[in-house]
Amino acid sequence: EIDHQHHTISNQRQKDKHYGNVHNRLFDVSRFRIIHGGQVLNALCIMEVMMPENFDYRNRETIVKPKFLEVLAINTDGEVVSIYDEAWTFQFVPIVQAPGQQA
Repeated sequence: EIDHQHHTISNQRQKDKHYGNVHNRLFDVSRFRIIHGGQVLNALCIMEVMMPENFDYRNRETIVKPKFLEVLAINTDGEVVSIYDEAWTFQFVPIVQAPGQQA
């Protein structure tokens, strides 16, 4: 099932979407490059988001930073890799193209 409005693809059964503070959906971030550990990689998707302990989706601040992310990316060798690390270690940079240039 694809949620086109939010660019997500559910990868779990309906009853399993939230397990504790882990949100497990595929978020399309292919329009971004990621910088992680001094490397620039082409992002594919965010596979997992771990929110802070005791995070309550119904009673929360407007902006809350996740604790951990799992990101699928393409490395410099053209291989698909999974990177799981603290969220602050990732930087997402939009891929910007010059006017008139095609993807």
